[in-house]
Amino acid sequence: MTGQTGDLLNSYAIMYQSVVAFSRDINVPLEEGLDIFMDLLQKTAKERGILPLEDTPSKDFEAQD
Repeated sequence: MTGQTGDLLNSYAIMYQSVVAFSRDINVPLEEGLDIFMDLLQKTAKERGILPLEDTPSKDFEAQD
């Protein structure tokens, strides 16, 4: 794969590996590690003015087909 699709998939793979490693480091199940990781990411983005918290999807958000 090349181009934007390949870049996007590579980014997702790196993010997944980061969440798995983070979850192992803090000794929590993957799902809980993902929640904590995303909370920290959102907090950091808000603090830096990159992403207002109001514009982020809630944890209850589910993708619709």
